[in-house]
Amino acid sequence: MNIRAKLILLVIGMIVLITGASSVYFILQAPLVQIAREREYLDNLVITTQSLQTEVNRLDSSKFVTERPKFYAARVKFGEAFKYIQQITFLRKADKALADALMIVERLQNLNEENLSNVLDVYEELYKHAEELFVFPDNINLQQFYRDDLIINKNSNLVQNARFTLSRFDSYVNILNDSLESSINVISEQGSLIDGQIKNIQRQSITVALFIVGFIIILIALVALVFANTIAKSVIAIAQGVRALAEGDLSVSFTVKSKDEVGKLSKQMNDFITSLDMALLGIKDAADLNNQVKNQLLESSERTHRTLQEMQSAVHNVEEQARLLDQRIADTRKIVTDMTGGVGQLDARLSDQIAMVEESTASITQMLATIGNMARLAERDKELADALVKISDDGKEVFSSAFERVEAITEQVDKIEEMIEIINNIASQTNLLAMNAAIEAAHAGDAGKGFAVVADEIRKLAEASQEGSKEIADSVRDIVNSIESAKAGSGETNKAFAEIEEKIKDVSRSVAEISNSLAETNEGGRQILTAMTSLRELSASINQESRNMAQNTRSIEATMEQLDQVAESLRGAMVSMSQKNGDMAQVTDLTISLAHQLAAIGKDLEARISHFKTTCEQNGGEITTGGTCVDSDQSEQQVQTKLQTDKLVAGNLEASATLLEI
Repeated sequence: MNIRAKLILLVIGMIVLITGASSVYFILQAPLVQIAREREYLDNLVITTQSLQTEVNRLDSSKFVTERPKFYAARVKFGEAFKYIQQITFLRKADKALADALMIVERLQNLNEENLSNVLDVYEELYKHAEELFVFPDNINLQQFYRDDLIINKNSNLVQNARFTLSRFDSYVNILNDSLESSINVISEQGSLIDGQIKNIQRQSITVALFIVGFIIILIALVALVFANTIAKSVIAIAQGVRALAEGDLSVSFTVKSKDEVGKLSKQMNDFITSLDMALLGIKDAADLNNQVKNQLLESSERTHRTLQEMQSAVHNVEEQARLLDQRIADTRKIVTDMTGGVGQLDARLSDQIAMVEESTASITQMLATIGNMARLAERDKELADALVKISDDGKEVFSSAFERVEAITEQVDKIEEMIEIINNIASQTNLLAMNAAIEAAHAGDAGKGFAVVADEIRKLAEASQEGSKEIADSVRDIVNSIESAKAGSGETNKAFAEIEEKIKDVSRSVAEISNSLAETNEGGRQILTAMTSLRELSASINQESRNMAQNTRSIEATMEQLDQVAESLRGAMVSMSQKNGDMAQVTDLTISLAHQLAAIGKDLEARISHFKTTCEQNGGEITTGGTCVDSDQSEQQVQTKLQTDKLVAGNLEASATLLEI
């Protein structure tokens, strides 16, 4: 059986064992699902019982219209939940205590049903009493049966019967609460037993699963250990043989007898060693012959290389001279080209200079005309400034005269104020006289009525005079204030006229200086115009000389072009000769390099081959030409044959070296 089949069987066995362990674990876990479902039945019974108990306790405080539907619904849910209790089978079988507890719950359920029926019957009787005693029975709760103010039907027998029924209802409710509470307690106590049962089942299933998994792991480990020992022994035997091969011993033999892949590998390694042993015999003989050929080829190549080096040196000297001549020609050509370009640039710049001189001359002429106009304008501005100074003096005198007249008006206003004061005094005296006349007219009685009217008119005239004089006084005061303001501004006006006069004089002086500067600028411009005329004539002369120089440099450039062609021909011939010598030198260098590489390879080959010990050497034989193994008595003849072969090879190499030198 091969290793692959063994490993496949091992893996299949592991999968089968692990699958079996998983199946056992899930089989043990299966009851937990049924236990959990039956536990939910018990929990649902507790919830519905508590809900029913809550609704029963609300019957006496809630209205018929709201509580009756809730109470009937709770009773229906309670009955449905108990039906599921009857379906519990696994818990009854799993534990006797659980079975007894479920039996107690069923008995309590029968009691609960009986008590519930009693409560329901009495509750319906109370509803009928409510229809008899109240107008709207649906909106009545049981506590309102004790309120006489709400009872419509005052029949005492009916009221007594209703209250007696209510006392019976309270008794039945208490009994029902006790039985429901007992059921809840019993179910809650059994819940802890059920939880313990679930934990026990889980613990058992986990224990069994762990035991099976541990057994599987141990079994797999033992089988894997047996397989590993079997394979390891064969691999160790092959490793020892490979180690001997690594040390160069080709006489080693692999003796693994197994029929798997390792046994096949052992047989193939033996065949490989046999082939490698025969190949090494031929390689060692070829290495010896390669060493002889290498020495002769290296000597011939070095002699050819020295000859080529001497030729290359001569060609190199000629190339240096040609390169120097080429450099001189190039430098001379560059100088001539620079001269041609410089002359061309000089010619262009002279043309630009002549044009610029023409433009400058025209500009200067225009500038001189502009300066003349500016001088005339400056002279006119100076005359205008002098006229402004005179006008400013006249205006100052006019303002001074006006302010003197304002002061005279101020003096007349003072006299007007004195006259207003007199008018006020006269008005006051007239008013006082009118008052005295009115008093006297009053004393005179009817005889003085006419005089009283006159006195009253006089009084009114005095008051009107006094009011008019007051208005005139206010107007005079406004005039005086205005005059005072004008007098106060007269000083500032005089100061402003003084500053205006000073600024105008400054402008006049500046205009005079500008006029003088323009005159000097006009004179300088005329001198520049004369110089520009001379510069234009000189530029025309230099431009002509530049054209003559450009013609001469073009002639020199043509001559240098011819000389460059000659140097180019010489350089091409030397480059061709140098390339051919370089090719020959490369061939020689390559031959020498290959010879050295051949020597290095030969030494490396001898060193590597000497590391191996063939079967021929192990048995005391010798390797001859052709890679054959002979006994010791045949070695002399083989040596003579080898010497003849070496001479023949040496002659061939000598002929090849002579041809290479040619």
